[in-house]
Amino acid sequence: MKKLASLLVLGAFALSACGPGSPTAATVNGSVITVDEVEELMAAGSVVDRRVFSQFLEAAIRLRILIATAESDYGIAPSDEEV
Repeated sequence: MKKLASLLVLGAFALSACGPGSPTAATVNGSVITVDEVEELMAAGSVVDRRVFSQFLEAAIRLRILIATAESDYGIAPSDEEV
């Protein structure tokens, strides 16, 4: 349960960090994850290598899949306040 809560918090950051003009890092079910979103998850401004970036990108991708599955399979669509 703690892991799910952590993923949902990351999701809130990821979903709120969308910035126009940022390069696309990945696309999940038609939903774009930008480089800016991943950097926001990493606490923007920190210096990281490609391995760390890819770990945060993987977390963002898993989160998008988790949210999409929760919505489609269970009708769960938490609001920002709930997250």
